[in-house]
Amino acid sequence: MSVPLLEIRDLTIHFIVHRRVTGPNVVVHAADKVSLFVKRGETLGLVGESGSGKTTVGRGALRLIEPTSGEVFLNGQNILKVHTRKLRDMRRKMQMVFQDPADSLNPRFTCRQTLVDALSHACYGSQDILRKALDLLESVGLNPSDLDKYPHQFSGGQQQRIAIARALAFTPELLILDEPTASLDVSVKTQVTQLLRELQKKFNLSFILISHDLSNVKYMTNRVAVMYLGQIIEIGNTSDIFSKPMHPYTRVLIDSVPVPDPDQKRKRASLIGEIPSATEPPAGCRFHTRCPIRFEICDQKEPHLAKLANGHMVACHLVNSSSE
Repeated sequence: MSVPLLEIRDLTIHFIVHRRVTGPNVVVHAADKVSLFVKRGETLGLVGESGSGKTTVGRGALRLIEPTSGEVFLNGQNILKVHTRKLRDMRRKMQMVFQDPADSLNPRFTCRQTLVDALSHACYGSQDILRKALDLLESVGLNPSDLDKYPHQFSGGQQQRIAIARALAFTPELLILDEPTASLDVSVKTQVTQLLRELQKKFNLSFILISHDLSNVKYMTNRVAVMYLGQIIEIGNTSDIFSKPMHPYTRVLIDSVPVPDPDQKRKRASLIGEIPSATEPPAGCRFHTRCPIRFEICDQKEPHLAKLANGHMVACHLVNSSSE
């Protein structure tokens, strides 16, 4: 088996939100023992409710936040073990595109300054920078006349295109896309989604797509990982996740996807209760407090991801016991 482009092993990220003089600190369990991999040229979807840990995992993979423990390998090298200069070099191969481009672009920088700044950090010579900036603009569907405009002079979709062009300045192998179309209108969202697919094919990119838009995830991805309260509870090929979801939580997510045919009726799964606090995750299976089919072992023992067919993995006592 070839080495994955990115491999995350047991990534754990905890945040101390309140330090106590006596007794244990209050800690948010943002990500707990997350393991996944991304192959070259593929798109992995990372889905789950707000607060499930999706963005934390993406930022942790880039060391934009320091993990509590675990390992992150890029091309077989542990990014968590390298010094600052080497980390800077490795980050050129992994770039992140954020949800709101208006927040990620410097309002005092023109489009030209934004791209030139990125290209200079990517070690392009001064003679090549302007030509490369124009190439990047063209690759994301913008014009040379846009070079000297400021972010507020662009639409939201155009701002996101600039953010994508800035990420491409480093000739990355992997883009971590954090809700890249969430703040855009429907028509613009479709255009940006199509642009990303074209760029992936043109530059042989791998994507991690962090999203709550399951219709877009189904369209964009090869595989999907489902997160709940900081843990991956199911991962598999996109077709399997959407046609045969195994975890009760995944079924609820899939059932939330709108059906194009208004006459098509289906039985929807439902949840009970509220999502628990990430500072005090439940013992046993973290989903058991809301699961409609839980049984005794669920609140006593934590399930682990178990392999099913075709690379499908599920962390559920009910599924795992029936597959043994």
